[in-house]
Amino acid sequence: MHELLPITTVQPSFTSVLTDVEQGTIPYEDIWVSRYDPDPKRESYLSEHGKLRVSLDDHDRNLVKLTRREGSVKIERAPAQDHKHPPRYVLSSRNETSKLYFPAQSYADAFYANQASPHRITAFDIAPNEEKFAMGFLDGSIALCSASNVPPPRDRLSEGEPTIKVDLKERPHKSTVTSLRFFPSSKVLLSTSADFSLHILSANTASEADGIPLQPARTFQAHTRAVTDACIVGVGRTVISASADTTVRVWDVPSRQNTSTVWFNDGGVTSLALPSEDSDTNTAYAATLGGVYRLDLRARAEGEEGDGKEKIIESGASSLALSANLLATGSAKGVVRIFDVRAPGTPLHEWRRGWGTTVSVDSLCFLNASKLVVCTSDGMPYVASLKDGGIKVDAEIVGPDCYPARHARLSSGGALWTAADDGIVRRYDQW
Repeated sequence: MHELLPITTVQPSFTSVLTDVEQGTIPYEDIWVSRYDPDPKRESYLSEHGKLRVSLDDHDRNLVKLTRREGSVKIERAPAQDHKHPPRYVLSSRNETSKLYFPAQSYADAFYANQASPHRITAFDIAPNEEKFAMGFLDGSIALCSASNVPPPRDRLSEGEPTIKVDLKERPHKSTVTSLRFFPSSKVLLSTSADFSLHILSANTASEADGIPLQPARTFQAHTRAVTDACIVGVGRTVISASADTTVRVWDVPSRQNTSTVWFNDGGVTSLALPSEDSDTNTAYAATLGGVYRLDLRARAEGEEGDGKEKIIESGASSLALSANLLATGSAKGVVRIFDVRAPGTPLHEWRRGWGTTVSVDSLCFLNASKLVVCTSDGMPYVASLKDGGIKVDAEIVGPDCYPARHARLSSGGALWTAADDGIVRRYDQW
């Protein structure tokens, strides 16, 4: 039986209220926070709410204080790392504490993040050099944005206001962009789409000279249904793709040839995961609607036994994440499981969060071997801690107001990036 984890919600305008009070725009304002703890008698939640007043300290007018006015839920300010980082906050209730991750920076383009009609981000990736990121959309278009040269958080009045202007945008696909992956050079981008194709695109910005930005340099076509995911193997001479046509295909990039194909008989392939860069490049993991498989990516000689796959988990998954020997799976019914790939028969941990089975797990991302980011369709992403032999909510990721954050990426510098249905990309600093 899976464990039910608690939920904490914070008024989305919390950071704007803090800024307004600190800058003297308003003398004070009340905000609401809520805590939902699992009911041990049944698979539901017991709610607890709190009202906090945000105001300036009577003696230190540079200090914003949070005073509890109603309920037992409270938020306390933790010491900031330095003046370059936003303040840190911890929420406590019934002897339980969890961190609150607020965006260190939000990236909102006036067109894509229009609050009246936001453009859902269907695919996202941050470049290895952290200088730019890419967003994909429902109409097959891709936007490339600089990750620098944006106003610091204190200079914006509210998170919904534009903070960036897209550097480049093109429409290389005919339908929804389903995944984006930067090559190690940060200058080339792999895209997949519901139009059955994969493209390798130049990801240079307008200030860079090489290639025609966001135009296909190579196209790979063999899938007969939507391509759902893709991964870049090693330095990028090989890529693999997953599709709703029940196949995983291995491609040789220089020749554009499909060198091998793995077929499945239990539904379309939903997600892929690769070991770390210094691990075996001949192994990958694929999730289908009916199970999770370990794949052998080597091209198979004619007459060689085996079909290139081994089913290691009997339950299907909608998302995967891999960290060393730990494999995380997320299901369309909201269940997250952690397995040891060396002995994957029984999950090490199994849990869900949310009401009923309508909350799907859209993205998983390991921050390290003991922390996993879980992005769900209810718009309440969180960090789960796997320490001490159990599961707990280490941090609530605050940002989208009821919009699902469907994509999470860990940058090479250790920052957490998310992209949501409100068209906004957010960067969070870990602590």
